[in-house]
Amino acid sequence: WKILAYSLAAVAGTYVVKFLVLKLMGWMFRLQNLIDSYIFIVFLVNKIIGIVLLPVIVMVALGNVELRTIVLTLSWIGIAGLYTYRYVQAFGLLRKEKSISMFHFILYLLAFEILPILVIYKAASSYLQI
Repeated sequence: WKILAYSLAAVAGTYVVKFLVLKLMGWMFRLQNLIDSYIFIVFLVNKIIGIVLLPVIVMVALGNVELRTIVLTLSWIGIAGLYTYRYVQAFGLLRKEKSISMFHFILYLLAFEILPILVIYKAASSYLQI
């Protein structure tokens, strides 16, 4: 239960910090509409992923090995597709509102999307090895 609580707290903390930083950046640079649209896209995709993964969890828990393999493969493909959709929509918003280069968009993805996941993974893996 401790690991579950710590994991939930880490993910929730990451998203709260991300939300607050995005809101702060939108306020500082007077891009509230753009940031609100981006936050809507992010949370919409996250909610869709959560709803889609509920039956996947049941099938993985109760299915045989073949069904498990197929369901997990399809779920990874679906998640990758939804994340790709999210980033394409976000880049389209940025291109429409502001002239942002692909380099800056990739830099944002690495700093605010990939890095928190890697930090959580590193903390969880080091905690589990102790």
